[in-house]
Amino acid sequence: MQQFFGFAARSDVPKFGWLWQSLYDGGMVGAIGSHVFDWLRYTIDDEFKSLQGSIYIRNPKREDHDGNLQEVTADDGFSMVFDTKKGVTGDLVLTSTMSPAPASRLLISGDKGTLMLEGKTLSFGEIGGQFEEISIPDSYALDNSLVDKDARIPPYIKFLDILSASIKDGVSYEPSLYDGWMYQEGLDSVKGSKHLEDELKDPAVLAAGSQFLRRRQIIKGMKTKVENQLPSVETQDLASMETKPIEPQKTKTPEKTETPNIDDPVLKLEIEISDLEARFLELPDVIK
Repeated sequence: MQQFFGFAARSDVPKFGWLWQSLYDGGMVGAIGSHVFDWLRYTIDDEFKSLQGSIYIRNPKREDHDGNLQEVTADDGFSMVFDTKKGVTGDLVLTSTMSPAPASRLLISGDKGTLMLEGKTLSFGEIGGQFEEISIPDSYALDNSLVDKDARIPPYIKFLDILSASIKDGVSYEPSLYDGWMYQEGLDSVKGSKHLEDELKDPAVLAAGSQFLRRRQIIKGMKTKVENQLPSVETQDLASMETKPIEPQKTKTPEKTETPNIDDPVLKLEIEISDLEARFLELPDVIK
């Protein structure tokens, strides 16, 4: 999928605000990427297995409503590659600074052929054949009479039609709160994979709210501590120690259980990690 927008090509439009500040989860990942993740999960009907991305800032400063230039901390474009649990692979490139912007393009390929949506034109080609334009089914077609006025109007009208039917039929349609959580996990992964080497104490990174970074930091700390305590352990053994769950202590008698071996380095790390997570929850919300 390639999405091209030119609305942010100039540094004075849109004006500096939440959209250009990572503290408020601005940027194209949050503003547009959230809708892309929604569409991907709905279309593929599957969950992401792995996801990596890259974000960038083409215009480092943007003009505020007073005409002053402010430093931008949120992305104006991003890319990502992903795999799903059912074996679907894909990639996405999205930019808001390409002007004039060419038509966005979507390609979906399978064992029957390839479906291509370029701008408003839908085409299909069988394997070994050529693309031929096809019509969009009525159930998916949009009323484009107002598209020139604002491209967001046609899909919003479609949304209102579905919402109206939901109220009339007494049925709650997706997305649900669970879907929202899954979208946020994906967005955090895109942001986190860009800042893999950033320190956890960096306020800008913390403000972005990347759970990916926090998990990685815990794993790094776990490896360092195990290496310090058991310097002779092989790297292969370390990997198995990181993922191996702690087995419950066997009981000698039905009335009495063994005291956990506090000298066990892995058990110690599990306790320290739990303590770390508990202390993180006590931090102010603005840091999380």
